Amino acid sequence: MEGTVWNLNIGDDVFDFLPPVNEFLFESSVDGPLPSNDVSDETTSPTQHPERPRRKKRTNTLQVQLLSLHEDKAELERQLMELERRREGRLQTLSASALKWEQLARGQLHLKLKALRENEHLRATIHEQSTLQRELAEIVLKKPRLMMMKMEDDQWRVLKLSGHGEKRLNAIHAIADRQFESIDSEMLRLGLVDTTDDVWHVRTATSHDGIIYGEGMRCTLLLDASLDAVLDAAWKTLLDVHVQPQTSTVVGAFKSYSIDADTLYVRTTFRSPDGHVKAEMSMIMKKQVVGDDGRATRVVFRTVLDDEAHPFEAESYVSDQYGWMHMESESSDGTAVRYKSYIRSNLMDTKREDVDELVDLASALHLDGGYGLTRTTTTKDDPAGAMRHIFDAAFRAFEAPFLRYLTQSKTST
Repeated sequence: MEGTVWNLNIGDDVFDFLPPVNEFLFESSVDGPLPSNDVSDETTSPTQHPERPRRKKRTNTLQVQLLSLHEDKAELERQLMELERRREGRLQTLSASALKWEQLARGQLHLKLKALRENEHLRATIHEQSTLQRELAEIVLKKPRLMMMKMEDDQWRVLKLSGHGEKRLNAIHAIADRQFESIDSEMLRLGLVDTTDDVWHVRTATSHDGIIYGEGMRCTLLLDASLDAVLDAAWKTLLDVHVQPQTSTVVGAFKSYSIDADTLYVRTTFRSPDGHVKAEMSMIMKKQVVGDDGRATRVVFRTVLDDEAHPFEAESYVSDQYGWMHMESESSDGTAVRYKSYIRSNLMDTKREDVDELVDLASALHLDGGYGLTRTTTTKDDPAGAMRHIFDAAFRAFEAPFLRYLTQSKTST
């Protein structure tokens, strides 16, 4: 059987209608798989999911801030502990005198910061009150009363007592506490902090507005006396000198109100026999233990200038004075007490027309022999000089009843 014979002698131009051969296909079949391209990706089997691009990891800003704050807190606590450790070490090396001054300095800084806060509060209150005042014409009648009730909360700062029970009680304590806070500052000013000298100093002066005032300070060491006995004697003497006139020619009335075991409110009224001049006083007295060791006690007194519950008469002379007593045990057995005291009193307004009658009344209240002082030519022609003499004598006369009460307290214990 004859086979078919193919004629392979074909010209090159026979397959010109076909596209040219891609030699890369032959090379890839030998070397490896075809490279992937867009067409092959589109024809990929559905079961093969394309790889998604990774998202950028987000940073939790809040957590980073909290972590930073915790680190700052830990660092500040570490610094605080280090400062406290250094301070404790420094305090252990201080002498008793240096430690006292360090405590005084810290106390004065505290009072300064407190005063700054109070001033800021007062400025805000004044601004608020000014705003309310401008709106009074546009608000109902009850609104001014609400404003006044709010203003009454700070009336104690100008030595005014409210007629409302709770506000009145708070004002009494606030006035007394402010006097306690001022003692250290005044002892620094007067040079009484570390003094061991026996001091007895009285002076009078005239303020820029014509008010004659007197100041007195005392420092002494009381031997063979306990702190309790000195406190008891000082409290009784302070009460007596303000309610007991030196002569029987003065018509007077006295009333005391016990606020608590350590606080007393005293109201006195004195009138000259002819009834032309009247002197009134409302005074707060308070005692307080100083420190945790109980080695010191203090007494303050302050008169108020306005009292809604017991108003002063318009023509009365209203007492304006304040003072304090500091008593501190200076012996290990408690038989020696350092006594320091200070008083400031506005004595007389030289612009008053009844200064002569006022001098007569003050003389009868504070001097043995009463009116005899003002009957001399010198004092009659110089009422201001007479008031200075009366204050000097009254301050020095305090010591006699004080020592008498102290002797009674020592014998009764």
